[in-house]
Parts: sequence; structure tokens; C-alpha cells
Amino acid sequence: MGIKFHNLLILKKESRPTFLLGYAVLTGRVRENAKETFAYFKEQDVTVKVISGDNARTVSEIAKQAGIENADKFVDAAMLVTDEQLARAAETYTVFGRVTPAQKQKLVQAMQKAGHTVATFDSPQSNSP
Repeated sequence: MGIKFHNLLILKKESRPTFLLGYAVLTGRVRENAKETFAYFKEQDVTVKVISGDNARTVSEIAKQAGIENADKFVDAAMLVTDEQLARAAETYTVFGRVTPAQKQKLVQAMQKAGHTVATFDSPQSNSP
């Protein structure tokens, strides 16, 4: 099965609410304006995290092509078995592969608990059977 869609988390750590800065979905092909889009997020001090059910190394390579900062920091979520490991990974890694829906929820909660404002974007196909 090929790569279809990957979820992006867009974070900004600050005390005031964060407004939606944009919408992005990564597919097997990287759009021409992807690097420009993610450069804008970086200029706005926004951290992008990629969470996918696909292979972490593959997702990392696509994230690199898209210009996502620190895309080489990836982890296979199948190796993260405790909530504590997920919480540490949420602060350490940029790309998460082989993530289950339950792990995704725990990653988001860990980021929120760490003081991040979290916005998630899913494609309708990303969580369908």
C-alpha cells in the first residue's frame, strides 16, 4: 500500500490563543508551494509535527521534501508503549510513523499538557477503514 495522507499538527507555544495559520496535507507527491508554506510556519515560530500510520522513514523523507524543519527526527510509534514514552517523544520528534488513533490522541494531549496550542488537520481518508 502506498502513502496516501498524513496528518499535520501545527503548534505554537505561547499564552494567548493561536489562530489558524493554514491547512496542509502531505501526499505521496509534494506540492510545488510546500516549502514556501512550511517556511512561513517557521517564520511565525510555529512547529509542525507529522503523524502518520505509514512507515516513519518514508514519512520523514516526504516531510524533508516538503521542507518541514527537523523532519529527520522521526520515530516508529510502535516502539512507544507507555504514556511516558509518548510524552517524551512528543517533545523530541517531528515525524511519527505507524501511529494508532489512540496514540495520536495521547500525543496531542501530551503536547497540550506541555503548554502547546495544538491544531490538527486530518483528511477524511486518513482514519477511514
